Amino acid sequence: MFILIFLLGFSLLALISRDFKITERLALAMPIGLGLTSFIMFILDQTTHSITPDAIEVFVCVCMVAFSALRLFLDWRASDLPWKRTRPKMDLSWLTLVWVIFAGMTAYLVYGITLKCMFWPPAEFDTIEGYDLLSKAIAREHIIANSILSNKDIVSGCGPRLLYPPLLALCNSLCYMTGMETPKLINSLFFVSWAFIIYLLLRRFVSSTNAILFSFLTISVPEMFAHASFSLTNLPCAIYSTISVVSFLVWYEQKKEGFFYLSFIAVIFAMWTRSEAILFVAAIMAVLLYATIREKKFKYLAIYATSIIPFVIWNMFLKAHVVREQAMFFEKKLFYDSGKMAQVLKSAWELMTSSNLYGVTAYIFIAGLFMGILINIATDFQRNKFVLAALALWLVVYMAVGINLFSLILLIALAGYSTLWNGEKWALLAIFTISLLAYTALFYQMKNDDGTLFNPGGWMQSGYKRGLFCYAPLALFYVATSRWVKWAFDKIDEQMMIFKKPA
Repeated sequence: MFILIFLLGFSLLALISRDFKITERLALAMPIGLGLTSFIMFILDQTTHSITPDAIEVFVCVCMVAFSALRLFLDWRASDLPWKRTRPKMDLSWLTLVWVIFAGMTAYLVYGITLKCMFWPPAEFDTIEGYDLLSKAIAREHIIANSILSNKDIVSGCGPRLLYPPLLALCNSLCYMTGMETPKLINSLFFVSWAFIIYLLLRRFVSSTNAILFSFLTISVPEMFAHASFSLTNLPCAIYSTISVVSFLVWYEQKKEGFFYLSFIAVIFAMWTRSEAILFVAAIMAVLLYATIREKKFKYLAIYATSIIPFVIWNMFLKAHVVREQAMFFEKKLFYDSGKMAQVLKSAWELMTSSNLYGVTAYIFIAGLFMGILINIATDFQRNKFVLAALALWLVVYMAVGINLFSLILLIALAGYSTLWNGEKWALLAIFTISLLAYTALFYQMKNDDGTLFNPGGWMQSGYKRGLFCYAPLALFYVATSRWVKWAFDKIDEQMMIFKKPA
């Protein structure tokens, strides 16, 4: 079945566009296939009320054949059939000694996680009372609105863990349906794909050595690496969110049409995994709105707006089928509490900069922002005189009170402003900042009547901490693609090439 799912994702990517390289299709095929299969399972649930392995395989095969046939038809009409295309010559000029070393280290980490997934059953509290419990019920009863979700006492006892969008629970149920004892194969499939995906997306912008080093840094972020073997939703959501944002940047900066639709699909799967991914939709649409006003092209904004439909569908499903107490986690009205805001910002910053959680990711990002601003000022002083003055003020404030989340946002704004004129990654900074601020505001709006919001195990220490998974890869991606880092690695590559470029 999982081979069919892989082929389903591969055929969908081939249909979407020929902008994708064969290596990109191979890397993306499994997470895209799993996401699409979860939708197929939801459709089977709503139409036949029976999610069985045979029905899933038939539906997957039909879709795969349809996608492949339509791709061949489009190629035939364009007189560009695959077997008539010229094959490019092998070029290994990108291969360097540094690449070999870090590729080996990355492969070792992926191998370690795969072993852990294969021999360690789900042991996390959230998955035992949530995603794994629901996936077992789906596999046994073949419906989503099963005896677990329809039992008010169970839903109340498990809290919101059963009510997350169903992508992971549906994917995990595939393992149980096919006779596996644990669903950890899904973790392995996501993580192996993730290692290739982040590298190949980086290669759209930077050299091979740069890409493999920052891929290693992304893979080895401590908390994210630990969660690669946990059957939880956070890492799959981060993978889909990163694919969505970076694919959007490829489309926006390099005008590759297929990557727009990949971004659209990936953000849907992100929301189908965790609802807060809708914040990335809002942030991307803000950038799209700017592009629409500037270029008078409303097509892409209208298309992206429809990505929230699955989010709406899942909430309608819960309202129709799940009997639950209406526990409100958020304050109903907007309010201002300077003390609570300061506490949220302080807690957020401590989580971001914790070496146990995110290593040196935050500091790499800050250094990248700072260096980028200085280089942009040096290359275009007249336009960036204001930025120089603001940066000087920021340094004074930093020396007086230190850095926190608020001053980090100010530094991001200065970096975005200084790059706006040359178009270098301002869109990434805008998406990153809008979504992160909105995400932090959600926790400020949460109730803290019992004082547990900031306690160990509370929403900030568990929920906010894991939600940062979506932002760590983007922070490292920004630094990797900044002009000064790209220049440095280009020089390194020139000196360390193993093979010369073909004549």
